[in-house]
Amino acid sequence: LRIQKKKKNFAEGAVVTRLEPSPSAIQPPCIYFGPRKCGGCATQNYSYQDQLQQKTSQISRLFRLVEMGLKTEIEKSQNVLSMLQKFPEVRPMIGCDQEFEYRNKMEFAFSNRVWVPDKDYVRVEKGVGEDIPSDFVLGLRPQGRFDKVMDIEKCYLQDQTANDILNLVRERTKAMGLIPYDNITHVGFIRHLMIRSSTNASKEREYMVNLVTSVDPDTSTILKSLAEELVNKFPTVVSVLQSMTKTLSGSCYGEQQILLHGRPYIEQVICGLTFEISANSFFQTNPSQGEVLYKEVIKAANLTGNEIV
Repeated sequence: LRIQKKKKNFAEGAVVTRLEPSPSAIQPPCIYFGPRKCGGCATQNYSYQDQLQQKTSQISRLFRLVEMGLKTEIEKSQNVLSMLQKFPEVRPMIGCDQEFEYRNKMEFAFSNRVWVPDKDYVRVEKGVGEDIPSDFVLGLRPQGRFDKVMDIEKCYLQDQTANDILNLVRERTKAMGLIPYDNITHVGFIRHLMIRSSTNASKEREYMVNLVTSVDPDTSTILKSLAEELVNKFPTVVSVLQSMTKTLSGSCYGEQQILLHGRPYIEQVICGLTFEISANSFFQTNPSQGEVLYKEVIKAANLTGNEIV
C-alpha cells in the first residue's frame, strides 16, 4: 500500500502491488471494470455478501470516530458530564435483491477524445502521438478524468433495454454527423445521453431518453427523427427530450428543454405512491431498495397515527 492520508488514529492508502488475491475476490462480470478503466464501479471484483459486511463495518467505524471526536471535545472544553450517550449498535446491512441492473438513471458522455486503457494508455501518456484517433465516443469517464471517455456498449448497472437504447443512440447520432462536445476546447454539439427508467402503477416499464446538447434550437428538427426511431423500436420509451445547456461543466442539467416525443416525465411507484420524474429531477436511483429503506423507517418509527410529523 502507498499511504495517501495519515491521521492520529488511522491511515488511508492505495494498492501498489497485490501479493495474493483476497478470499473475497471474484471475477467481475463487466469487461470495462478495473484500474484505469471505467469509473462507474469500484467493487465488482468483491463478493456482494462481503461488500455488505464491509459497509456495515465502515458505518460502525464512522460512529466510533464521531464518538471519539465528541470525547475529545469534551476533554478540551472540560465540561462536566456524568456519561457520554452511546451510539446505537449498527445492524447488518440489508442487501439488494438485484446486484446488477438496479439503477434507474445513467448518464453517458459524448466525446471526441477516447480513453483506451492499459497499453494504449501508457503509449499515449509517454507522448507517442498526441492522442488515439477517434472522432466519436459514447460511454463513461474513467475515474479522475474529465477530458476523455471510454466507449461502453453494455453497462451492468442498467437493464438490457437501456443498453440497447445506448447503442442505438450511438449508432444514429454518429451516422447523423452530430459533433460530440469537447470538454477542453468547449466546441461541439451533442454532450450527454441520459437514460431514465421506471415501473408505473400497472407494473409496466417506462423509459426516458434525454439528449443533452449545446444551445441550438434549430437542431430539434434533426433530433425528432431520432426520437421517432427510438419510439418505433422501443415502445416503452414514453419520453424523449432535448436538454440544452450553456454551462462549460459536465453537468446534464438543461436550462432549456424541448419535448421531442411523449410526456416530459416518467412514472415510478414506491410504497403505493406514484411519482412523476422529470429530466432534471433528483430521485432515488435504486427504487426497489429505496422502498425497502422507507419501509424500515416506517417500522422503526412505530407511528400510531396520532403524531404530528
